Parts: sequence; structure tokens; C-alpha cells
Amino acid sequence: MLTRRGVLGRTLGLAGITAAGAATAAGAGAAVLGTARSAGARGEPLVGPVADDALHVMTYNLRAPQPGTAPGEADHWPDRAPLAGRLLAAEHPHLVGLQEVCEPHLDVVADALPGHRLLGLDFGPDTLAGRPVLAYDTDRFDLLDVEQHALSETPEEPTTHGWGAMFPRSVLLARLADRTTGRELLAVDTHFDHRSEFARVQSATMIRDGLAKVDVPVVLLGDLNVPVDASLPAAVLAGAGLRDAWVAAARRRTPEWGTFPSYGEPEEGGRRIDGVLVPARVAVLAAAVNATSYDGAWPSDHLPVQAVLRLA
Repeated sequence: MLTRRGVLGRTLGLAGITAAGAATAAGAGAAVLGTARSAGARGEPLVGPVADDALHVMTYNLRAPQPGTAPGEADHWPDRAPLAGRLLAAEHPHLVGLQEVCEPHLDVVADALPGHRLLGLDFGPDTLAGRPVLAYDTDRFDLLDVEQHALSETPEEPTTHGWGAMFPRSVLLARLADRTTGRELLAVDTHFDHRSEFARVQSATMIRDGLAKVDVPVVLLGDLNVPVDASLPAAVLAGAGLRDAWVAAARRRTPEWGTFPSYGEPEEGGRRIDGVLVPARVAVLAAAVNATSYDGAWPSDHLPVQAVLRLA
């Protein structure tokens, strides 16, 4: 069952998930390895299985089902559902931070990732912005602790709109033990507001302050709604030692697609508002922005971002 631990002032109450960590090497310079635009459409993974001691992680905004859509429209969830399931099943990452998750998504994710456990399902009601949900491979990880907080002045209240945000936003944190390496990590899944820059900065500040005493490696998966490599919220998160995995990657398996094409063709060099953020102690072996479509149809208005990590 999901637990929400006590709040320390107006920052995250992370005392229960703080543990000793160990330093690891950082990733080196990157090189692009082809476009890989058609692999997923053929049922082949863009990343897929990785070396035994590596971790395959993904962040993916599934787009909350919107009222009033019709069959044949790009945004119609019943049409998108099998495509999202197909992509998730093909990639099968160890750890997935999902955003905008609502009740209609759950069976699709569960069917695509049958060995994964989903966290974050009971934090507030469905809205048009959904909620963050973290899915982890139970063959790879043991769950040690989990908590979730609203990104607002009242973190314990799931339905609060913080700092002028249009929708309630939250952050989900799970401390996991890696069965393969014996290491622990803190997985963080979040989604910042799309309208208020003040809310985004305050949300980043709340997370940064909450991570101050965490001494296990952090893997933040999320939709920041601003560029993950060059924005004020990203700069705030850098104060917690977090860096953009795309920039840090030793290899890049795709061009640098913008992650919010909104059902259009991805733009190379576009804004990457979705990303994986890690400290220097986590090696980034590879990164990718997955631009897989199926016969011209897209699973979501966002593209998933993937990374292969190593915790030494």
C-alpha cells in the first residue's frame, strides 16, 4: 500500500528514504547512433534489454484521456491505448516514470508490463492532468519505502493547487533495492505545471530541498514542462546535484528530438521538456528520445525519454 510519510516543514519528508549511497563514475562524451525511427513500429525495441548490471529507465507522459474526442482523432485514447501498450511492452524498462496517468491507462500499463508494480494510484482523484505513477520491475527491485506529496504549500493534501498551478501536481518518491547490484536508489517521478513558471520553480525548489539529506543515488523521471537542460526549474534541480542524462550520456541512440511534438512529426533540436535527471555519481551509458509511431499514429502527444544507467 502506498504510504505518505510525515512532512518536514514545507519540504519533502524524506527521512524514511535516506540511506548511505556510494559514488559511481559519470558518463563520458556522446555520439549519435542513427535515427532508429522505425524499430519500435516493427516491434523491435529502441533500447530493450541491457547488460545485467545496467538499468533501463524511461519517463513517459501518456496524455490524460480528454473528453469529447472521437475515433480517428489523434488524441482519442481508445485509439492510442494499444499503441502505448505496444511501445511499453517492446521497451520493457526496469523503471518507468509515467505522467498524466488516469484510471483508463492502468490496464494498458499492467498488461504491457506484467512483472511491474505500479505506485501512486491512490493519490487524489483523476483530473485532466492525471498523476505521476511509477512502475518498477519486481524481478529487479525490492521496494523499501514510498511516499507522495502534493507540489503545493500543503504537501499532505493531494488536491491542492500550488502557487497558481492550473491543476494539482505531485511528486512520487520510492526507495528501491536493486537485487542485481545490491545498490539502493531513490526513484522520483513528477510533473510540473504547464502554465505557471512560479509553480514550476517552487516545485523544483521543494524537491531540491527535500533531497538535501538523501545519500543514495537519485533518478528523477519527469515532465518539467520547460527544457530539462536549460530552464530555471532545471537550474534549481541542479542545486540538488541533478544533471540531464541526455547531456551526460556516453552514447545517444537517436537524434535530439523535441519531446512534445503534440502528435506531429518530431523536430530535431526541439525542446526536451521530458527527461531523466541523475547525479554525477550515476553513469549514463546511453540515452534516447523514442520517436516511434505506428502507421502514422502516435501513442501520446509526448515522446518517451529513455536512459541506460549504471550504479557502481
